[in-house]
Amino acid sequence: MILLATLALAQEPTCPTDVVCLSVDEYDVVYDKLRELEEIEEGVPTVTFKDPLIILTDRSGRILTNGTGDENTNHIHGTLEWGHMSADLLLKPDVKAQKREEPDFGFRLRPKAVASYLILQTDLTFKDPLQAVDAGLDLDFVYAYRFNLSGYLGARSFGADVGMDVFKNSGVVTGAHWTWPSGTSLLEFSPSIGWYFAF
Repeated sequence: MILLATLALAQEPTCPTDVVCLSVDEYDVVYDKLRELEEIEEGVPTVTFKDPLIILTDRSGRILTNGTGDENTNHIHGTLEWGHMSADLLLKPDVKAQKREEPDFGFRLRPKAVASYLILQTDLTFKDPLQAVDAGLDLDFVYAYRFNLSGYLGARSFGADVGMDVFKNSGVVTGAHWTWPSGTSLLEFSPSIGWYFAF
């Protein structure tokens, strides 16, 4: 009886014909793969850039970026991590940039520092060469292309100016000014010409 029991224990377990039976090693492999698949299904893929994306604009308005060349050396390097998986990437971004264009005319409030010369206040004796020099602030509120209309308030006069942008934030200005009353003199009209700096 003892011999029969020993032989029975030594026999391999039988597997039914309609069931797939796995050994312990095979079971461990399948279990690990199912865990990895679960991590992928529940996880979120993450892309990490190793190189910065640089966007440049030149004076002609062209937009230049790195990573858009045809050669692999021009691409941006990155990594993809998803669950247990990790892979190196070569990225070629499709960069589209938009530039807001200023309208050619409209309303705005742009303050300007102005140095002007009051033409009719010129001291013809040249005893006081600074008599006709004025400094103040303009505030332009209407513009059309390179021209602007503004109100002026200065140390020696006030009035209205018409300016033209010679550069982006500075240009020539001319206008109609009235000097402030001083002593016995009342308001005196004088055309002016000068230069402004916008800020």
